[in-house]
Amino acid sequence: MLLNVCGPCGKVLFAALSKSPANRLINRSINQSSQRSQTWKPNIHTARVPEPVSEPTNVQKDVLMYSLSSDRFFKHMTIFGAVQMVFWLRMSMVAAETARRRKQLKEQAARDGTPVPDYMPKLDPKEERWYLRMLHAFGQFGEANAVALSMAYLAIGGFIMIGTFFFSLRNIKQLVLLKGGQKLSITTYGTFGRFRTFQVPVKDVSSEVGRTTLAGYAPLKVKGRAYFFLLDRGGKFHNATLFDMTAGLQRRWRS
Repeated sequence: MLLNVCGPCGKVLFAALSKSPANRLINRSINQSSQRSQTWKPNIHTARVPEPVSEPTNVQKDVLMYSLSSDRFFKHMTIFGAVQMVFWLRMSMVAAETARRRKQLKEQAARDGTPVPDYMPKLDPKEERWYLRMLHAFGQFGEANAVALSMAYLAIGGFIMIGTFFFSLRNIKQLVLLKGGQKLSITTYGTFGRFRTFQVPVKDVSSEVGRTTLAGYAPLKVKGRAYFFLLDRGGKFHNATLFDMTAGLQRRWRS
């Protein structure tokens, strides 16, 4: 209508406006939008569904997570405990023999009507060496309490031997996550260079401290077993991430 009114002048003006840069930019934007609206079609039926991701602990073979190489130390420690038991057992036997002989001397003196002789030699009253006086006093105490001393020696030897054996049995040599990720194989040190291995479910193992906060030993609690098992800081974590997701978790069980 504008072209009919203005005549030739209007046609010239409209042609000039249609060729301007601004008009060309507007037309290009309209054409691109129209093309996108015609070509974009959502393909609902062929949309790809993400595949389920397997659990990281579901291993396809046995995985060594931790190991400690202290075989010689624990072997010598248990031998030391056994030697200490033999030594203190001998001391206990000597004390018991002392008590038996003193009893015989008392019975003999009672039959003869004589005073009971001293089993220990007399110490010079002028003796000034303190260690001799202390040893003499200890000997007199042992003579008077030979039975109690014998029991004390036996207890000392037993405590040392049981302590070394128990400490060895509670130190973990190897920690292995078995195939499937549901069970752990725990190998501990034994007596005289031997080892002991048992298997437990992963859910029955709890770590009391984190691996990164490990000071000297990390106590591991195994459900159904008294006391703790120990992970030495001097050992090597071969798969720290897997350890943190299995044995390194802190768990609480209902009593």
